[in-house]
Amino acid sequence: MFIFWIVIAMEIEYRPYQSGYEKQQAKIYSESSGILATAEEILQRYKTEKTDPQYIRFAFTKEGKALAYCQARLEKKGSIAIGYPWALPNCPTEVQEKLFNDLMTYINDKKNPTDYHYWIRYDWEHVRKFFIERGFIRETEGVIYDLDVLEVSKFPTENSPFTSRIATNNDLDLLVEIARSDKVLNTFMTKEVMIDYFKNKVLIDGHVVLVFKEKLIVCASAPLKEYAGQEDRDHMILRFTATRKGYEKAWLTLITEIAKECISSGPEWTQYPLRVNVEAGTEIAELLKRFNPSIKPSYDYYILKK
Repeated sequence: MFIFWIVIAMEIEYRPYQSGYEKQQAKIYSESSGILATAEEILQRYKTEKTDPQYIRFAFTKEGKALAYCQARLEKKGSIAIGYPWALPNCPTEVQEKLFNDLMTYINDKKNPTDYHYWIRYDWEHVRKFFIERGFIRETEGVIYDLDVLEVSKFPTENSPFTSRIATNNDLDLLVEIARSDKVLNTFMTKEVMIDYFKNKVLIDGHVVLVFKEKLIVCASAPLKEYAGQEDRDHMILRFTATRKGYEKAWLTLITEIAKECISSGPEWTQYPLRVNVEAGTEIAELLKRFNPSIKPSYDYYILKK
């Protein structure tokens, strides 16, 4: 007995980003990645970064339903952050491949980038496989440290060479200064994006800890409550980290003062672990081991050099 399957080719329309696509993009990413995204957040980011519509490609059915999208971002010194082609379950893999390949072709023709890169979460095995098959190599291993806020707050810092205080609305220039001195932040955030981020988000929410060596700002961060996915629990995160090169030891003061700020902010800020994403094997990672964290894999940095 023979069974014949009749496959009807799905008609696909490929389009660059247009205003109004944010809701469909949020739906695709939230459902396929397991991380909640909102249309409002996406729209605000595109406005702030002045995103080139050609760097965000969508695939639609003939009925106008978005199936998948892929996006990239031009960073400093010709580096390109390129994302996985996120898609809904009924999207053919050929569509994802075309989105990704067409985007890379466009970028290669227009920019001749120095490299492509992407941060891949530890449990995104299909994403990891996709990038490895295209020649990407893991360059950095990330780990998650979960710290007990109450225990960290007791860490002795009386003899520390660093001082700290909570930022005010008058400290925008200091935050931009330390962000521009941080290698990672200065790679993917322009000065204009930094100003918008700190002025309209970070300083409004507050709880920002600034660390100084005498009068020089050397480190900064702020805690933020993050709601967990289905397989995790709620936790506090560092919403950003900025460190001046050569002052990594300031993290002992930074994390301790952040823990104290959480305690002073109320019991709802102390019932969750403080989660820190850090590059494995670095000086900061070794310093944070003094707080006896629980450790598990985080994001890995994959790169394709031209």
